Amino acid sequence: MMTVNDIKSMLDRYYGGYTTEAEEKALLDYFSQNEVEEELLPDKEMFMQLADVKVPDGLEQRLCDMIDEQAAKSRGDVIGRRLRKSLTWVSAAAACALIVFGATTYNNTVPAEPQSEMTPEEAYAHTKMALTLLSTNLQKGMAGIETAEKTTCDATELLYEELNKI
Repeated sequence: MMTVNDIKSMLDRYYGGYTTEAEEKALLDYFSQNEVEEELLPDKEMFMQLADVKVPDGLEQRLCDMIDEQAAKSRGDVIGRRLRKSLTWVSAAAACALIVFGATTYNNTVPAEPQSEMTPEEAYAHTKMALTLLSTNLQKGMAGIETAEKTTCDATELLYEELNKI
């Protein structure tokens, strides 16, 4: 025969989701008897109501199917994100290749104009302007990469949280 403290301990485990089916059956048996401590009457009432609940046939299978379906969708989202990330890098590489190709083609098709000699100050100004333009565009590109990296980290973190819930 279980003591009231044993029942309270088992109830704590039950409410925490740590009891076995045998322990749950023992609790149901205990609360099925007529005499129960007054402080355990609310628990008895709940167990008696749960004993009357009939689980529909096939419910467990339907729940498993829904969980599997959600897991498959999650995996599909991960693959989709990876594909989008790869496509981003491929399209960036293609854009760079197109720029190089265009610049090379343009330089080869435009007739060479006689160039006048530049003074060192003019060469410095042109070099400074070109490097400033390069730096500005590089910073814009790095900002985009940092944003993409942060988004990827956030998505990965969210994915791990969702997978840990399953």
